[in-house]
Amino acid sequence: MKKLLGCLLALLCLIGVAQAEDITGDWKFIGWVENGEFEDGTEYASEWTYTFTADGRLTFTDGGSQRPGLWEEKNGMIYRGVNGQKDRVVLRADGTLLIGSWDWAQVFSRDGQLPKAKELPSGVTEDGLLYESAGDGSYAITGHESNEERAVYDDNGLTNPVEIVIPASINGVPVSMVCKGSFAANDRIVSIKIEEGVYYVGREAFSECNNVASIELPPSLTAIDGYAFNDCNKVTEIAIPYGLQDLRINPFARCEALKAFTMAEDHLWLEMVDGALIDRRDKALQAFPADHPATSYTVPAHVTCIDTAAFMGCQNLQYVTLHEKIKEMGSYAFEASGLREIELLASLVDIGSNPFTNCKDLEKVSIAEGHPTYYSVDGVMFGRKESSLVYYPLGKRDATYTIPGTTKKVDFDAFLRQPYLTTLIIENGVERIEPYAFYGMEKLQSVTIPESVTYLGGYAFCECRNLRQIEIPASVPEIGNCTFAYGVLEKLIITEGTPIAEDAFMDSQTEVVIEYK
Repeated sequence: MKKLLGCLLALLCLIGVAQAEDITGDWKFIGWVENGEFEDGTEYASEWTYTFTADGRLTFTDGGSQRPGLWEEKNGMIYRGVNGQKDRVVLRADGTLLIGSWDWAQVFSRDGQLPKAKELPSGVTEDGLLYESAGDGSYAITGHESNEERAVYDDNGLTNPVEIVIPASINGVPVSMVCKGSFAANDRIVSIKIEEGVYYVGREAFSECNNVASIELPPSLTAIDGYAFNDCNKVTEIAIPYGLQDLRINPFARCEALKAFTMAEDHLWLEMVDGALIDRRDKALQAFPADHPATSYTVPAHVTCIDTAAFMGCQNLQYVTLHEKIKEMGSYAFEASGLREIELLASLVDIGSNPFTNCKDLEKVSIAEGHPTYYSVDGVMFGRKESSLVYYPLGKRDATYTIPGTTKKVDFDAFLRQPYLTTLIIENGVERIEPYAFYGMEKLQSVTIPESVTYLGGYAFCECRNLRQIEIPASVPEIGNCTFAYGVLEKLIITEGTPIAEDAFMDSQTEVVIEYK
């Protein structure tokens, strides 16, 4: 018994907790952590209790019912398992027990009471890291002094590089997390190393750090939030930590030099199949390296979901073969990829916001006959439920297109940055034009809008740099935010009295004449 407890104490020191305590005994629910932030759950007076015993057994009590399970130590970490599900178990700096990941987890204390908050001073390390209290007796990294300084280049390249090391502790206080957006758009950063003991990297924490060439992640990391390392454009390979339980929205999207992930074969929550990271639990394909050399990819047979941004920025990828087990496709799943064509099978019934945004070479979207939710006409994607035009392919080279009157709505982003159309005719029957519907259509010169349209969303014609005149029918009650921003509109014909937002013509390159009818 003493030998077991001694090993456990050594283990807890290894994973970087503030107090080397034995976790055996009762733990009572006090709240949860979501996206790295704690939410008080004591008001619910939950009867959830975990009882850990020294022989590796545990019992989960929910009111009067009990479920048995097991807990174990493996690769320097602790896990619990109930009903076949395994979660990380981490003793936090304030003595509370977290079960899950910093993306989402339950938190427990010995007595069912919130621990007294320990006040920690904010500050700056000698290396320029900004930090503040995370609220649990640990520190959160919030940024770096170099965030405010521009990258400087000479003939040999970057002259003021920064190597970021997120330490396990500051002044003896453990560091648990890197906050949302902490280093975003810092082009001075060339490498990122996160030390063992840090558990969470927040959304867009290192997004658009374009000069990052290496990323080193610790086994302690439990969760990485969405787009955390988005556009780290010089990194070529990333090793996925053994203890990583949750990826939320491809953290490595659009890393344009990223050729491969590496990962242990016995990883508990993730697997790698033909280059893609796949969640073992919900069979979701979560991330594919943006510079993987494959020009075609067949989604593995057991995958049931393509996650948000999974193939974002995969420029080499021209053809993807789906199968009938795939039920869901997240928003922007193939954004800015090299897709030329794709077929959506009838089984794929749940599709998020435009999964094909900025696919410049995509000429058509084919949809299986009898699909319950979508259909295609001449390669253009429509939705049945709201009679909507969902997506017009960017690689479709016609100069003129007529939106049929059977369409009630032109969706958000439907024609975003379509580079070939010069003329749009919207037939009578269309009622709504959603925000950003025609955003960035460089060659668009002529648009016909019928009286049936009763809503024109903000940014609808933003950055349309050849649209010089447009007539808006009386049925449109107002001109919203940035509708014609960053454009060259010269004449707007509109019904007198129609409200126009102050920024409707923001940063227009011409003076707009408003003609009332």
